[in-house]
Amino acid sequence: MEEAFLLCDRIVIMDHGHIIAEGSPTSLLAKHFHDVILQLPKADFPLDPAALGMPVMDAGEYVEISTDDVNGVVQKLIERQVSLAKLQIRARTLEDLFLELTGKELRA
Repeated sequence: MEEAFLLCDRIVIMDHGHIIAEGSPTSLLAKHFHDVILQLPKADFPLDPAALGMPVMDAGEYVEISTDDVNGVVQKLIERQVSLAKLQIRARTLEDLFLELTGKELRA
């Protein structure tokens, strides 16, 4: 999916033979997402996810927090003494978009 973002002017996302999204990678991401992902190793996130007061997704060895208010989330993490030493902030990807639209994981 990363290669598609870099190399393609237009992409089509299909599910069960039906086109469900079409456009440039940048426009599709802008249309469907207005947030970023904050990612922390589970070992650095000792909180019960409910204690943070926002959705926290389990992503294997990481937890992911989707937000359009990075400063607010970082402030909450600091207040709860969560280590930010390995915090990663990333933009949404085409893989995120595929999962959002189809509810399925990527297949090789």
